[in-house]
Amino acid sequence: MKAAVFLVGTVALMGCRSTASAPERSIRASASAASVPSAPASAETRGLDCSAGRIVFTSERDGHRQLYESCPDGSQLLRLLSTASNDHVAGVSSKGALLVLHITGHGGEAGYSERLSIFDGGLAPVGEGRTRLRNPSFLGNGGALVVEADLGGLANIARLRRDGRIEPLTQDKAGSFEPAVSPDGRTIAFASSRDGDAELYRMNADGTELLRLTHSRGDDSAPSFSPDGQRLAFLSSRRGVARVHVMDADGSKPRALDSEEVIGETELAWSPDGLSLAYIAVRSDAAALRIVRVADGVTLAEDRGSFRDETPCFSPDGRFVVFASNRDGDVELYAMPSEGGAPMRVTRSPGVDFLPRWLRASVK
Repeated sequence: MKAAVFLVGTVALMGCRSTASAPERSIRASASAASVPSAPASAETRGLDCSAGRIVFTSERDGHRQLYESCPDGSQLLRLLSTASNDHVAGVSSKGALLVLHITGHGGEAGYSERLSIFDGGLAPVGEGRTRLRNPSFLGNGGALVVEADLGGLANIARLRRDGRIEPLTQDKAGSFEPAVSPDGRTIAFASSRDGDAELYRMNADGTELLRLTHSRGDDSAPSFSPDGQRLAFLSSRRGVARVHVMDADGSKPRALDSEEVIGETELAWSPDGLSLAYIAVRSDAAALRIVRVADGVTLAEDRGSFRDETPCFSPDGRFVVFASNRDGDVELYAMPSEGGAPMRVTRSPGVDFLPRWLRASVK
């Protein structure tokens, strides 16, 4: 029920996806953020200057996992936070505010905790730590979040208010997972095993009017709304292994996105115009970024080689996809043209850089 993470063994987070509108201010570095000397732009990253936006990512370059941002060419590197926890970007609002997942301890051990904060120049905690707070999204006007939380011993979908109150939206004995909020903030798609194997469901943002969307023999998971809210991309093992599928938001017209036989597919991300999907195609010796046109399944770009890519995210203008890869030994960030071309290295550090999110240059 969780997105695969190949490279760094971190807690599974959903890939880059759009979130519902929220009134937060655009992201700014806080006055207390540690400044890091800018890395010079290299020849291989020409055309990816700071006008293309900012990339926010997690890095282990300073010993544990902290948030950094830089221009897409790797210049103007800035450390955003300095905390004792391991920090990851878990979501981005339409106004550029970040949902930060703070992880303390190790899973399954005493003292393990996950908690959320909103960062938009300053860090504002949302509620207390729990053993599970995953896949958060801003809901509606930003007064609350939708999360996958530990409720009654299992994960269920809940509304997490800014004052820390948590209100269950599902109370299923088999658990409900991976909530995805529609762009208009009115509906939530999610996965659940309430009817046997994992299927996809949809409900109103207040938990009413539950509708089952898929009816397959395999597991269906990881729903993601298209930018216009009219379609859902998801993963399904109905053909034997997990593959990217697309259907209308009401559950009709489900189809596999592509026909190539691979071991599996994971970590899907919509392009801003909704015309293509990026995801990771897993083979026996590699896990490679692939970008496919939704209308007909034609491959627009693919990163072939004996290495592992993960967590793709489109640039706001849709021209590039940023992702993490171990192609050069260490795990670094790379950007690849979305219509084909060689990947360009973005980061260079002795520690792992991963989980990138690409933000607009400015938000009014």
